[in-house]
Order: sequence, then C-alpha cells, then structure tokens
Amino acid sequence: MIAPDSLHAWLAARVDQMVGRNGPQMPLVIWCDPQREWKQLLRLTAASALFDLWVDEVHELVLRERLRLSDSKPRVLWVPVTADAITYLEVYALQAASVWTTRLSQALSEYGVDLPFNDARDLEPLLASYAEERFDQPKAGWKDLTLGHAESTLVSATDVLEYLAEPKRKLEELDTGGRFQLFARIAARDFGLPAPVRGNPGQWRLQSLATLLCTEAASLNPQFPPAEAGRIIPDGAARENAMRLLKDWHRNVNWIESFESLVTEADRMTSLHFWAKDRPVDTSPLASRAAEDALFQAESDRLAAITEVGPLTRMLVERREGYQLHAAGFWGKLASHRIQWRELAQFAGNAAVLQEVAKTATEWHTPAEAVVWYTSEGWRADAAGEELFREMPELPGTLMAVRARLQRAFMRLLESVSASVSEALASKGFDLGLPSAGERLLPAVEGATARSPVAVLVLDAFRFELGRRLANLLNESEPAPRAEVVAARAPLPSMTAIGMAYCLPISSGRLKPKVVSGALAVNTDDFAGNLSISEQRREWLRQSFKIKAQAILSVDQVLSSTTEQLSVKSLGRLVFAFGDEVDSDGHDGRLQLMGNEFNLARYAQAIRKLRSAGYPLILITTDHGFFHWNPEVDQVDTKPEGERLWTSRRACVGRELSGGGALKTRMSGSDLECVIPRGINTFKTYGGVGYFHGGATLQELVIPVVTVSWPRKSRKVGAVLKPVDRIERLIQKIEVAPAGVQQDLTGGVDDNLVARAVFAKAVDATTGKTLFKSDAATLEPGGQSAALTLKRVEGAEGQRGLELRLHLIDADDDTVLETVPVKLSVDLDDWD
Repeated sequence: MIAPDSLHAWLAARVDQMVGRNGPQMPLVIWCDPQREWKQLLRLTAASALFDLWVDEVHELVLRERLRLSDSKPRVLWVPVTADAITYLEVYALQAASVWTTRLSQALSEYGVDLPFNDARDLEPLLASYAEERFDQPKAGWKDLTLGHAESTLVSATDVLEYLAEPKRKLEELDTGGRFQLFARIAARDFGLPAPVRGNPGQWRLQSLATLLCTEAASLNPQFPPAEAGRIIPDGAARENAMRLLKDWHRNVNWIESFESLVTEADRMTSLHFWAKDRPVDTSPLASRAAEDALFQAESDRLAAITEVGPLTRMLVERREGYQLHAAGFWGKLASHRIQWRELAQFAGNAAVLQEVAKTATEWHTPAEAVVWYTSEGWRADAAGEELFREMPELPGTLMAVRARLQRAFMRLLESVSASVSEALASKGFDLGLPSAGERLLPAVEGATARSPVAVLVLDAFRFELGRRLANLLNESEPAPRAEVVAARAPLPSMTAIGMAYCLPISSGRLKPKVVSGALAVNTDDFAGNLSISEQRREWLRQSFKIKAQAILSVDQVLSSTTEQLSVKSLGRLVFAFGDEVDSDGHDGRLQLMGNEFNLARYAQAIRKLRSAGYPLILITTDHGFFHWNPEVDQVDTKPEGERLWTSRRACVGRELSGGGALKTRMSGSDLECVIPRGINTFKTYGGVGYFHGGATLQELVIPVVTVSWPRKSRKVGAVLKPVDRIERLIQKIEVAPAGVQQDLTGGVDDNLVARAVFAKAVDATTGKTLFKSDAATLEPGGQSAALTLKRVEGAEGQRGLELRLHLIDADDDTVLETVPVKLSVDLDDWD
C-alpha cells in the first residue's frame, strides 16, 4: 500500500504537475540524473502513474529520433547527464514542460525530510537505496534517518553473512543502488573483515573466513592465541559482531554445506593446525576444521600410547567433559564429515560406567542381593559393553587400540561378576526373589477391557539392559515419564523353548516343563498342547483370553499394518505381538557387530504405533537374556556324568548328574536336575559367535518387564515445517519444529501431549515419484526444533526448475502432516 504522504505519492504528484501544465510546451520532462539516483524511483513511480517513462541508456541521437516518431503524451525521459551536457536532445529540452536537475537530497528537503547536518555528506550516496526502502511508507518513517540507521537498513549483518556464505550471491549485485562501497565499509568497519574487491568474491570469502577462524581462536584462548596477528580482529564491537556472524553461519542449516567446503580452503591460509595441537582438550571447540582435527589426532595419539587399562580408564574419565564439549561442537555434531569426537566421548562414557560399576560390584551373600545390584547399577556395564563391541568401520587405528583395551576391561568385569554370582548361587541356592515374566503380566492382561485395552510385546532375548534402554528411549521425548521397568526371572535353563511359556500371563506353578525325545517341552493341566511351540502358545492365548486371531501379530506386522488394520475396533481389547530380532541377530553375529540401536528404534516405533491404534497400556517382556564372551581361549567345563536328557553350551538337564565344578539345581517347574557351568564358562563351544544363553548369569536370568502407559486421551504434538521454497543440493537440511503446546495450570507442558516422530520427502508434483527423503526425528512437546537431512533417492532424476511437493510425514503411521510447494534448483541425473 502506498501511504498518502509517502515519497512515492509526493513524486507522482510532482511529475503529474509538470507534464500536465497548460501551455505550448510538450508534456515532457527531461530528467537529468548524472548520479543515477532517481532511475529506480522513477521506475517505481511510473508503474502506478499515467505517464510514459523512458530510461534506456542509449545515444541521444536515438532518443531524439524516437521522440520525433512518437505521439505527444505525458512522458518522462531520463538521461544520465547534467542539463548543460545535453547535446542532440537540446531542441526537445527547449520545448519540454520541465528539465529536472534537482538532486535527491534537495528533493527530500522539499518533501519535508531534514537530513542530519553532520551526516549529510556521508548520507548522500546512500539516499537512493534508503529512499527505495522507504518509498511507500508514511513521512513519519523518515524521522529516524541517520547515517547509522541508513547503513544498517541498507546493509545488515544478515546481508554480510549471505554474501559470505552463499556462493551464488555475487558482489556485483551491490552495484545496484550504489551499495558496494557501503557494503565494503561496513564489512571492514563493523565486522573487522577484509574489504571486498569487485571481481574476486571467492578470494574475499576465503580471506574473511580465515580472519573469523583466527579471531575465534584468539577469543577463546586469550592466554595462548595463535600467531596470526594480521588475521585477528582487535577486541571490541567489531570482534563481537564477527563472532556472532561466525556462529550464525555454521548453525544455519542452509549454509552448513558452504561452511564445510570453505573452511577447508580457509584453513590452508592459517597456521591453526600447528597451534591447536597443544591446546587443552577441555577448552571450547573451534570452527576451524584443521584446529579441531589436530587436537583430536594429538589426543588420540596420547590415549593410544597408554597400554595399561587402569591408567587409560582414568584418563578417559578425567577428560570426558572435554570430549563431550567437542562432540557437541560443529565438527563433532553438525558437519557432514564429522571428526570422531562423539566416539571418543562415548569411549570415555563407557570407561566411566565400567569404573563406577566395578567399584560397586562385590561378593554377595545371596543371589537376591546380586539382583538388586544388577537392576539398579550393574546393567549399565552391559550397555557399555554392547557399545564397545559394536562395529565401527571408520574408527581410526589409534582409537581402535583404545577400544580394544576397554573391551578387555569389560570382559574382566563380566568374568569377575559372574564368578561372584556363581558363588552366591552355589552357597544360597537359586532363589532370586523375583516372579516370572508371565506373573508380572497377568494382572494387566486379566484387567483388559474394551475401554482399557492392553497390548503386550514379547521379544526374544530382550535382556534387562535393553528394557532399561527402551524405557529411556520412550521417556526422553515425552513431557512426563511413560515407561518404567521392573525385573522378573527367566526359567532354568534360560532357553526360548521354556522361557516363552513363562512369558505367557499365567502363574508359573501351573507350567510343567519336561524333556521329550531330547527336546524341551512345557505343558499345563488344562491345555493339551506343547507351549514350547509358538503356534500352540498362540492357541493357548486365544482359548484362555478369547483373543481374536488377528490380534496375535509379529512386530513386523505391527509396523506394516494400516491404520484400519491396527485399531482397537478391529483387534479387540488384547493384542500380543512377538519379535525375535535380537535373538536372530545374536546367533547370526550381527548383534556384536552392529548393536541394538536399530532394533530398539523399531520396537519404539511399534509401541508408538500401538499407542496410536488405541492401546494406552503396553507391556514388554522376554523369555531370557544373553551375554557376549570373546576370550582368546574358550573356558570349557567338563560335562556332568549321569543320565543326560538335554544339553546345550550353557546347561545340561537330566537325572543323577554329577562331576566337575558346575552348579546343580532343578529345572524350573520340574524334578529334573539342571547343571550349569560356573560364571561365563561353557560345556562346549561351536562356531565363532560369542553369544550365549541357557545358563545362570545375571544377564541370562534377570529379565525386564517394561510397562508403558499414556493418558487415555493422549494426542501427538503438532509439527511445523520451517519456511523452505527450494531444494538446492543433493543433501539438504531442513528444519521442523513442534507446534505450540497448551500448558497445564502449573505452566508445564500438557501431560496429555505425546511426542511425534516425523520424516520428510519431496515428490515430483506431476508424477508423485519420490526424489528426496530424510530419516526420522522425534519432536518433543515444548521441545526444540529438529533438523531433517533430505537426501536424493537413488536413481531419482529431475531437471532444475521442476515443481516438487515437500511432505512432512508422521513416521509411525505415514500420515501427511503438512505439504508445501518447493522448486528443484539442482539437476538430478545419472552423473551426479
């Protein structure tokens, strides 16, 4: 909207007055503008006025001929010369209604704007651009006209950052409106950067970034600054502005790629690589890749040189906070090509856990005391051990050596604890003071109704440590704790054939395990089938609790079901879902190589999907646990003598068994004897997979029951895409934020809100074919924004300019939450 008292309205009235005069003159204004300060303002005026505007920069002879051939009508002819320099157009200047020679500063004074006297000369080159910014605004908008305000309006910190960070922005653009000199002055004066030079923006960007990197190093290390005096901005306002500029640059998801690519080149101009090697590791992370890499290499070398586990563990623990600090920095967290500070911080965390757990481990008087220790503290060592044995193919050799020593420390702890547990079992018996998993489930399952439905997940080999990690995973993205874990006991021998029967919601006293033809079997008095067989267990559930046939699923089926298929209406008050991913991965060797993060993420997704299906109460349990053991020499015990009816690596079942130093007890629910090797020993070994269960370690016998409960009327937090209008890279980050949330009476987040997992994909608007897709991220109610990384789908093709639709999608049920149009600004073809 054009304000009635704006400069635009004033100028339009002046032109109308000049070309509308009565008399013999032509309705022509020749507008002399050697400073070229009126050209754009006239364009803007002519767009909404009734006069013809000529602003072509051609020879006066051409203009004179055009005038001769043109109709006489209101017209403004702009010429970039003074009035006394007009030559071939002089004949028309004599006939014109007016020849304009007024400078913009004088015209502003006539309009009613007083220029500050002290700044008038410096303001004059900026007035054209400033007037364009204020052209349609009321006259009151000019009251704040000062040199500083004009400069900040025309060239802001964002402008400086955009020309630094965005290679597509050309400095020549600043010539429009005469802003180049202003930009150069502000970059140097207000930010301490080298002054840009026309024609070489790339070099200016590199020199400026080198200055920013060296200045940051000096700011964060005032007692030990780098020897780069010529690149260090002096302390003061310019340095503060420059540091804010640097922080904004590498935190903006749209400019991360340009920052990474430019830093590598800018680092070559500095000596930060040599300086950084001697920095303390507990100092703030730097934006310089060379500096962070040098410090990381130096620290890795120091650690690798420590061959004794004790001193290595102590050093890792002492320096853990420093590693975490760098892991949270740009090169440890946000960069596409990270420096492996995160892995080093993880090793330090593992070392801290092993150190703390080792201090609390002791010789227990009873097995129940060991259980209390394990469920409160000891399980953390299992989580650390899994991380230490997980495959890390890109880990540098120095850290491989560090990890190998920590792996040995974990195995020593496992061996020591298991030996102590065996002694307690041998002297006090096998009473752990715990109910079975099924007995834990029974009250909730019996209490399930159409108004209070219940879902149960039974996960093979889901040891206690995994239950705690799953609960933490579910709770960390919620405004209130949703999951809690209690312990149960696995039967002996701790094998699936018996353990799965003890997961059923039934009193353990009703189960009758036995050995039939060399195989384990479980019966009950009121069911003819063998509960060691999965289909027979399903039949027992259908008969005992009137569960619908389609309500007994696998975890894969839960994840692949549609919203209509997975609902209380279609499945009923009780759902049982079974998963064997952990056990399969353990026997195949994948578990030790890859860990359980993927499985835990899938289980969390299945739980959220069941919640969305209408099940506010979900219980998770298992049949038995496991442990990993990778000794250089297998520790094999002698098998017991006697009537051996069933044997495995970790247990033997029979009658009148004797011999060796193994532990002897009764098979759960039976009068048969069960003999188990002490600690982590085995009766036999086969294959190369160090994955064990069947025996009597805490990891095998103490199993979790996780209870996850949400408010019955829970609803997912909303999700909002931050503005994005184009996809410019093959790998591009976008931001998504949780929608505003309703608060409760105490000012906290509404407890009925739950987290939402989301991902994004960009599809061809015409064909619907997916070209880009991101991984999932979780939005917490009242939480922070999350970055999603869109990556080109393999084989996707498209040309620059293609119209796309960017979908924000619920990761649990594929609901499209928001769709925005975006344009493809990069070519996709087979050569990418």
